Amino acid sequence: MTNTSTNAGTTFKRTVALTAAAGLAVMGTIAEEAHAAPTGTPGAHAEKAPAQQTKKAPTKQAKRATPYNAQFALSRVHLNVRSGHSTDYKRYGLIHPGDKLLIIGQDVQGWTPVNYRGKTAWVATRFITKVTRPVGIYAQRGDHNARSKAVQRDLSSLNYFPAKWVGLPYGPSTTNSVKVFQRANALKQTGVTDAVTLSLLKSKADAQRAAEAEKAAARKAADRNTEDSQDEATQRHSSSTSRSANRSTRNSSSDVSTSGIAGSCEASFYDDTQTASGESFSSSALTAASKTYAFGTRLKVTNKANGQSVVVRINDRGPYVSGRCLDLSPAAFSQISSPSAGVADVTYEKVS
Repeated sequence: MTNTSTNAGTTFKRTVALTAAAGLAVMGTIAEEAHAAPTGTPGAHAEKAPAQQTKKAPTKQAKRATPYNAQFALSRVHLNVRSGHSTDYKRYGLIHPGDKLLIIGQDVQGWTPVNYRGKTAWVATRFITKVTRPVGIYAQRGDHNARSKAVQRDLSSLNYFPAKWVGLPYGPSTTNSVKVFQRANALKQTGVTDAVTLSLLKSKADAQRAAEAEKAAARKAADRNTEDSQDEATQRHSSSTSRSANRSTRNSSSDVSTSGIAGSCEASFYDDTQTASGESFSSSALTAASKTYAFGTRLKVTNKANGQSVVVRINDRGPYVSGRCLDLSPAAFSQISSPSAGVADVTYEKVS
């Protein structure tokens, strides 16, 4: 009885020990699986995660152009526009109350730099009101239209853009050229052709083309003068005409016959790019603007102060300043007065 109980107890202890050992083995296996790195193809219970998208999320479509504000000088009076920041500098022209010019820089000693007909000029700060206006966009990268072609043509006139590329789509070359032009003229470097850039670019390009046309006309005139000189030399050798007779044929202000004094007033000088008659303005030509005389009329203008005269041809309209009847070209005005004087009291008479 005792042996049977002892054997049974021994058997039970062995069974418990074996069961515990088996349990430890199973737990050890589970622990190993828990710490081991997963390898091979995952089972159905562990689906492969989708690969990360390498494509960036689409950005918002850029606006056609980013508008910005520009500052303008609004004149409160009849205001002289000068080439520098004092009254000692050359007078470029005159603006009227309500006229507006683009401000292109910081004030200097009470003067504001502005764009005047494609040139950097200055106006007295105390006579203007500074206003800010939004600037519209007219042409930008990707455009391919008549306006883009005009922009490229103007850039080409100013040597910012190759002439052979004019007419191509508005791409990087045009954008870079516009940026260079904007930087050179103290404008915001957007690379797009906004209203201010377009206006400044057009005025400068027109002035450049007019200057080139003037040079071509001067060369042609010089060629004609050379031919005339040669003809004159030939005639001197073949003719007995006296030197005094030759002098009498010159078209100088002292030789011309006139219809008598027609009136007197103040006269000044001006600069422009185009005249009301359709001619390109030439600062070196002896021309003038009048409100009443027909285009092509020749007038003899005499400075009352010194008696000096010049014969001018009317090809433009103006002036529009009270008390003035004539606006002379710089070349014509300089023949009767110093440009620094600005205005001269004159008499004028029609050349018959």
